[in-house]
Amino acid sequence: SSDVCSSDLFVPSHRQPPVKVLDLGCGSGLWLRDQMLFFNDRRLQFAGVEPSDEMRIKAQEKVGQDIVRTGRAEAIPFEAETFDLVTSHFAFHHFADKPAAIAEIARVVKPGGSFRLFNFAPEYSPNWWLYRYFPEAVAVDTLRFWKVAKIQDAFRSLDWQVASSIEASSEYLTHQDALRVAERKVTSQFTIISEAGYQR
Repeated sequence: SSDVCSSDLFVPSHRQPPVKVLDLGCGSGLWLRDQMLFFNDRRLQFAGVEPSDEMRIKAQEKVGQDIVRTGRAEAIPFEAETFDLVTSHFAFHHFADKPAAIAEIARVVKPGGSFRLFNFAPEYSPNWWLYRYFPEAVAVDTLRFWKVAKIQDAFRSLDWQVASSIEASSEYLTHQDALRVAERKVTSQFTIISEAGYQR
């Protein structure tokens, strides 16, 4: 975050321009839809950027075609200093060129604005069931995910104020539960590990 967002960010007076919010890598648009419904009576303008045609179409069906644009984090299709808040949910590890994406985020955020990143942190999850059953996923995620400190350092190098919090959660899965999740291939690790590793 470039600044801690105060609660009045979302309750601007009618004399102020709307608060502009970008969801970067918005996927199927679930977060955008929920925010637009929740803040329906507030002066906010939402936008989304998504590179996947399939996901973008789903997002547009939820929130409207004019809300979600085609684009990548490395080349955000908006002018400089457009947004008060840029947020990204479980997408940062998919950015092919993370330094370029960070530079783009810094470019489109207004002075005094914020970037909020939400993501899984493999370094804090060595015993995750997926890593135990599919050890090849550990190597895959080591390449895709930056450690928290590296992300912090990248933004500090741009003279941003940085704050972070790590939330721990736990789940109990039986072997049958894990098998059902694995068969559905609901996480990106399953699309990247080898078929031989998956079958093992």
